[in-house]
Amino acid sequence: VIQYKAPAANHRNCAGEVFALDAFVSERFSIGTDDAGRTGLLCEGLAARVVLVENVTALSFTYGEDTDGDGVQNGYAAIGDGEISELRNVVSVNAGLTIDVDYPDSPDLQYSTVVPLRNQIQ
Repeated sequence: VIQYKAPAANHRNCAGEVFALDAFVSERFSIGTDDAGRTGLLCEGLAARVVLVENVTALSFTYGEDTDGDGVQNGYAAIGDGEISELRNVVSVNAGLTIDVDYPDSPDLQYSTVVPLRNQIQ
């Protein structure tokens, strides 16, 4: 879930819903099926469920924790597995995405990227 204040009048969230300036916006991302029956990476707004990317079968996030205070992550772990000792020490997020190719004998496509957290960069 991503929550923020709308930065401009007529701001559109990921589901295409319109918000006024400074309105509270909440967007939820998940893997599922939209109202039209398409499966993939969903954006769920207030009333709409929209597939952003079709055929996505997995979405994962692991968090880079700086355990020695040098500003660089020492390893990655998922929230809830007990390996992150202090959330305030998380300095980056590794996002992973798996897409079903739906072609005979083809492996699923896997993408990942690491995003540094700006409020944690020194």
